[in-house]
Amino acid sequence: MDNHPPVDNRLLYIPPIGWFLGACMIAALIAHFIFNVSIKMTVNYSLLTLIFGIKLFIQAGYGNHQHGTTSNASQSDTREHSPYIGGCH
Repeated sequence: MDNHPPVDNRLLYIPPIGWFLGACMIAALIAHFIFNVSIKMTVNYSLLTLIFGIKLFIQAGYGNHQHGTTSNASQSDTREHSPYIGGCH
């Protein structure tokens, strides 16, 4: 019996960040050509959007990590972080 990896039927896969960047590029072109927004302002807002987007992308990875080494929640020490309310760190 041969073990082959699953075949993906999608010929062209574009990750969500690609769709987001494409939408931002189209919005910048529309702002420049239709609403006569200067290129300098468009670049400034594009950089701000990119910075905040990267920050959200980086922070999204911190939402689902666990503390401690035990995999069973009933065995973990709940008093470890009891004086700290709200944040993870």
